[in-house]
Amino acid sequence: MTDIQEGNGAAGADRASIDSVLADLTIDEKALLVTGRDLWHGNHVERTGFGPLRLSDGPNGVRGTEFWVNSSHHSACFPCGAALGATWDQALVAEVGAALGREARRKGVHVLLGPTVNIARLPLGGRNFECFSEDPFLSAELAVGYIAGVQQERTAAVIKHFVANDTERERNTVNAVVDERALREIYLLPFEAAVREAGVRGVMAAYNKVNGTHNGEHAELLTAVLKREWGFDGIVVSDWFGTPSTVGAAVAGLDLEMPGPGARWGAQLAAAVRAGEVPEEVLDDKVRRILALSAWVGADKRVGEPELSVDDPADRKLARRVAAEATVLLRNDAGLLPLDANRISRIALIGPGAVSLAPQGGGSAQVNVHSISQLRDQVAARCGTEVEVLLEPGCRIHRRTPVLAEPDLAAPTGEPAALVEYFASADWTGEPVLTRRVPAMQLMAIEPPHQALSQGYSVRMTGTLVAAASGASRVSLAAVGYGRLAVDGETILELSEGRPLDMNAILSGGGEEAAHVDLAAGQQVAVEARLRCPAGMPVTIAQVGYLAPEPEDLLERAVAAAERADVAVVVAGRTPEWESEAFDLESMSLPGLQDELINRIAAASPSTVVVLNAGAPVTMPWLDKVASVLQVWYPGEEGPAAVADVLFGDADPGGRLPVSFPVRLEDSGAAASYPPADGQIAYSDGILVGYRHHDAAGIEPAFCFGHGLSFASFKYGELSVSRDGTDVIASVEIANTGTRPGTEVAQLYVRDVESSLTRPDKELKGFAKLRLGPGQRDVARFVLDRRAFSVFSPDERDWVVEPGEFELLAGSSSRDIRARGRIHVD
Repeated sequence: MTDIQEGNGAAGADRASIDSVLADLTIDEKALLVTGRDLWHGNHVERTGFGPLRLSDGPNGVRGTEFWVNSSHHSACFPCGAALGATWDQALVAEVGAALGREARRKGVHVLLGPTVNIARLPLGGRNFECFSEDPFLSAELAVGYIAGVQQERTAAVIKHFVANDTERERNTVNAVVDERALREIYLLPFEAAVREAGVRGVMAAYNKVNGTHNGEHAELLTAVLKREWGFDGIVVSDWFGTPSTVGAAVAGLDLEMPGPGARWGAQLAAAVRAGEVPEEVLDDKVRRILALSAWVGADKRVGEPELSVDDPADRKLARRVAAEATVLLRNDAGLLPLDANRISRIALIGPGAVSLAPQGGGSAQVNVHSISQLRDQVAARCGTEVEVLLEPGCRIHRRTPVLAEPDLAAPTGEPAALVEYFASADWTGEPVLTRRVPAMQLMAIEPPHQALSQGYSVRMTGTLVAAASGASRVSLAAVGYGRLAVDGETILELSEGRPLDMNAILSGGGEEAAHVDLAAGQQVAVEARLRCPAGMPVTIAQVGYLAPEPEDLLERAVAAAERADVAVVVAGRTPEWESEAFDLESMSLPGLQDELINRIAAASPSTVVVLNAGAPVTMPWLDKVASVLQVWYPGEEGPAAVADVLFGDADPGGRLPVSFPVRLEDSGAAASYPPADGQIAYSDGILVGYRHHDAAGIEPAFCFGHGLSFASFKYGELSVSRDGTDVIASVEIANTGTRPGTEVAQLYVRDVESSLTRPDKELKGFAKLRLGPGQRDVARFVLDRRAFSVFSPDERDWVVEPGEFELLAGSSSRDIRARGRIHVD
């Protein structure tokens, strides 16, 4: 970050002007500036002319200063991080970054918390969907593109989570035990590229420990490596509520405690400086960095900007293109895809995802989407009236009772359906301090929604349930703390005052109590939830749930639809209930009866396409029984349109796997040391992560890293290898030998022919995405610097090259090598 003088705020704040301001600040004011004001804002000292920072969660959207639960703001929702990884397209990811940067400015946000570049080393990782890849090089290249795009709009990117934060199990306390080579060559590498190549302006310190020390007070990582070795001069911000100490974090290199008011810093940090426990020059460095960032984003000119919800057609067009570019065609036996609408009279869309495609994963990455169409509508629009579209869910995959929301709640004309009332008392007495109408009976807050509620409060949520079907309906309540649920004035559930305040249990789909109520279809009943939120309770989370009785013939109806149709498309996968921040997956299996559903549909129709709507690999016991498989990830707000584009060949499936898909969990190199034991998780796979482990152990994955088919076919020429100064240049001509336009991702791997150190069989060091028409040719060109042949030497504490022969391998995946070359590197 070398151009702070170019900032459009604080009177052109260069280093001298910042130092002048710094000299005029008291210790208390300095400590205030490095401590958050509230959940999403930093503090400021008005006389300095530097404005406060506004931060927002990312990375696939910009949510603003409200949670996704009943938010009054809506946001563009782009494909998830794993989908961006599957594009293998740095320039396209930069376009997404720029769109996010513009969205941030529309919402008055200065700092976007993204991208996520943790390594998807285990298929069970709860936040794998946020991460680009299992491979550090691919992650680094895409991170550079993402950051460049965001920051070209004068929005600061914060790369996260630094570092080895690759599991949600015990995420606040777990100790990741990582050897130095693995740390440098795998886990730190994307962060290094973000700093040195993209000039990222923020880094988020993760919750976990690395080799015994919390990231937030890890002086070796934050100061010695990040700030001194790499030259990072942006800010290091804590993960939310993740500042581990006052003095330790301050002297180690953390710069901003979030959220505020400070739990560890603020007045406590000022006292530590006065006591000589934290040198004042250490505090000054933090303030200097924060003021520089405030100047760069122009925070002084953008104080209190409104948060706009703009449903931009340009964002939708980009999201649709990215979703298609991220779609991976895993299997296409007999060329079933693309479908020809002129040869189909009836198509069956089957599965939970066919009814409602999940656009995003769960947790802090969630945004309140403007609107999202459904796959049935997109297919019908594409095929016209000549093709009948059948729709059957086949099964349910709810992890817990779905939230009671419109249309199952009767809405007054022109208003949202549920009424929420907040009382400045513990027993719902007095006049409400605050009332809101919201579309769902759901709450989530980390701080009281009104100043008058700061000493504790109670909440009443009311709405009118309209029964969707006759029979025993499931009605539930999940809450942190006390809760009571009544239906038609009769209390049916009560959660005791003394229950553990387990936020993670609720976030992971647990913590609810349920009862069954007999209702007739169309019957309207009053539903009321009462909650208590005592002072000091860290978070308010509550959800009223409703689930109509399940038809007994759900699966049989789906099979019958498949039998009647020319083609059956089964959309299976997970939802934010299954893949989310705060917990890991329990297995690689599809939730519920989806495997059985696919088996039954495949037996009923030889023309079965499976569309996988999930952010991480799943087991596929039905793989050999279906004709085609598409992996669409969490594809964002235009996902249904993009899926239809690919199904009918209006877009080529441009994605390639950024992670290996093992046949079973045990085939993952990280599985041997999972889950954590005694508070720590050993990174026993070392540098052999993902495909590197499969290569070393001779394991055949279900689908290898880099795999993906096109509707076209491609032929590789010979690999040319030459030198340009200290760089090695490799190039290969690729021709489209098919009859359709198509996309090819040429991948270049490097193999050290003979090494004294343990090295992977091959490592990705270059890639190029080519779009070729029938008969068209182009050259994929790769530039390899000395680092491409290096390893990190713990003895020399530097990157070194062992002189010798290196083999270069070009191909369409890590297992489909089409051309080879050699070169000697000294």
